Amino acid sequence: MVLSESKAKTQQQAIRLAPPLEVAECCCCGFKEECTPGYARRVRERHGGRWACGLCEEAVRDAMAAAGAGPGSEAARLEEALTLHSDLCKRCRSPVPPRHSAEELIGHLKRLLRRVLDAQRRGGRD
Repeated sequence: MVLSESKAKTQQQAIRLAPPLEVAECCCCGFKEECTPGYARRVRERHGGRWACGLCEEAVRDAMAAAGAGPGSEAARLEEALTLHSDLCKRCRSPVPPRHSAEELIGHLKRLLRRVLDAQRRGGRD
């Protein structure tokens, strides 16, 4: 009996000490996720004040890497990559599919597969 009371008290303390959660919505795809305010703040800092889910963050990072260190600041390249990816997400959620949706999907999957295979050849993760 004493052991179970001690367990219950420990669980109650853990619940009280748990950090508060907030629901963050991805600026690209609309995915909602519960996360701590600190994590949400760090993600927003990386994306110009907007929150992006992990998948969209990877896609934006890939788009920025593909653009290279071209003209404009990193903030401008980030903005462009976020806008392009947001537009892609909106087209994919649209009830009317784009004219070349199969080719577009194949192209994205091909780039993803190449990236995974390149990472395996290097023996690490990107």
